[in-house]
Amino acid sequence: MSIYILGDSHVNIYRQSNIYTFYSHVHIHHTDSENVVRHGKFIPYLMNSIAHRGTELLQPYISIIPPQSHIMFVFGEPDCRIHIHKQIHQCGRSEDEVLETLARNYVHMVKHICSLTNCTGIIRYVLPPIDKAVWNNPLYTPHGTIMERVNYTQKLNMLLSSLCAHNELYFIDNIHRAHVIIENGSLNHYYADDETHYNTNALHIINDELTHFYTRPLNPFTRREERPAMQPVP
Repeated sequence: MSIYILGDSHVNIYRQSNIYTFYSHVHIHHTDSENVVRHGKFIPYLMNSIAHRGTELLQPYISIIPPQSHIMFVFGEPDCRIHIHKQIHQCGRSEDEVLETLARNYVHMVKHICSLTNCTGIIRYVLPPIDKAVWNNPLYTPHGTIMERVNYTQKLNMLLSSLCAHNELYFIDNIHRAHVIIENGSLNHYYADDETHYNTNALHIINDELTHFYTRPLNPFTRREERPAMQPVP
């Protein structure tokens, strides 16, 4: 079984995984941002971009994926850190509408790509935000309070989990393991780099995610104790 991992900069930690080192059929692609321009600036691919233009933006990657492979999509952290808050407070949209529209469009595009490639689709959880007062890189500076961003991430992950369960997609969610998330719902600093990503202390989490593909069924990842009731993506 081949696994192709497509995502923004959050896929880079997978390259340091033992599974990636030992299994030649794990393929990781950081979807570069050179051709994506929004608001006059170059930015990484966002979940919203993939939701609306996924086939176009990911064509260089999906064109090399053979049928019957598994494709894991790793997007969403920049949306929860910046763009969801901006859509709510600068564009006057409701929080629920922004999150539900984003989740539905994203899952719809993942299904479409998997249909085009005859592959199995996997969506990985969106990484929780990091609670910090000073941001060294202005490109990573968040919008909204830490609790707002925690709320966006939790709701988006719940929506994605529910939609995956109703649309024959797998949802990986092993973030709820001991000590990964601290009491306020943010990412434990022990597992975080200086800005928004996992650090190498989280490699055992990444290894566990990939090991599941080879040692256990994928189905348990779609199970949540509580999921909002949602209809399949049309």
